[in-house]
Amino acid sequence: MARRLTLSTVGIDSPLSVGETPPPQPAPDEQPEQASHAEQAEATKEASAPRPRRRPRSRVSAVDATPTGVATLSRERGDGAFYGTGRPLETAMALNPTHLERLGELSRAASRSINAITVAALQAGLPGSTDAAGEAIVAEQRGRVGALDRRVRTTMRLPDDLRARIDELSVPALRLSRGARADLINAALERGLPADPYAAAALVDGHARRLLDARAAA
Repeated sequence: MARRLTLSTVGIDSPLSVGETPPPQPAPDEQPEQASHAEQAEATKEASAPRPRRRPRSRVSAVDATPTGVATLSRERGDGAFYGTGRPLETAMALNPTHLERLGELSRAASRSINAITVAALQAGLPGSTDAAGEAIVAEQRGRVGALDRRVRTTMRLPDDLRARIDELSVPALRLSRGARADLINAALERGLPADPYAAAALVDGHARRLLDARAAA
């Protein structure tokens, strides 16, 4: 009589087993290779989408950081009118030694003349009204109290309109102080002188462009 073979099912889960321990889930790095159709479409879309290109960083030089037009407008605190027109006139003035020294440094470093920097700085630093000019004159006088360094007499060629504007602003204060005009000029230079050679070159060049525009509009 033939012996019957019996298959041992020890350790084999029956496909009909219910309520028993579920088979272990694959580890995250062992997920099935086949994904759903929606997931595959989304992955394909993301892979084909163009990635934004990063703009390369560029070094900005000091000249770029101080554009010519911005430098003039940002430093100008007057009434907005341009006084650079008119015939250049020899004008005697007494400057603070620190301003005269600063003008020489800027002139050498920026390759612009002292006269050109002075004119552009006065245009940029002149107050916009007689009241503001009076306050600037008083502040300059107070700052000079007890000063040991005397002002240096020099001569600059100022445009006729700029010179007339300086006289107009300083006339009310001249009744109280003989040096009001010099005080106003030094106060304007204190406000209008650029901080570095790049700004000085930008200020002078911007002033020259405004002068050309004014002449063309005349």
